[in-house]
Amino acid sequence: MFVHIENLEGLARLLQASISPVALISGVGLLILSQTNRFSRVTERLREFAGQRQENSTTDTSVNRQIEIFLHRSRILRLAIATAILSVLLASIMVLVIFSMAVLDLNAFLAVLLLFALSLSSLIVSLIAFLYDMQLSLRAVDELLKQTGTPASRRDSSVLTGGII
Repeated sequence: MFVHIENLEGLARLLQASISPVALISGVGLLILSQTNRFSRVTERLREFAGQRQENSTTDTSVNRQIEIFLHRSRILRLAIATAILSVLLASIMVLVIFSMAVLDLNAFLAVLLLFALSLSSLIVSLIAFLYDMQLSLRAVDELLKQTGTPASRRDSSVLTGGII
């Protein structure tokens, strides 16, 4: 079942086959924007904590703990961004394969299915890493609230209502 683009109907079918991957690319692009903004914020906070540690010649365990958390978060976000970009790359290749199938009469349906599955798998990994970063963010907030002596019951409610990070 090849898609021939000899007429308008064949071209319309080809463009319809490309809509799903293009929508995936667009949606993941917005996710990447959100992730890179979050990554920028995390690295900025990491620089602030590193500056605090450099200013204070004594080793403050709370600052060191925050640096550890933010460094870990930056690595997790890097993974989330990389796998989201991989998802977009795979979806883009899939669109090229779909067009190649139409123009060159190739039988590459298995390749399209494999690319789509890999693209979605990469997206899932990205989303899991992003969720894990949110968990680490809450941990960082909890660490800061412990420093202020906020009771555990109030720490839980303040984290849910906006917190510090």
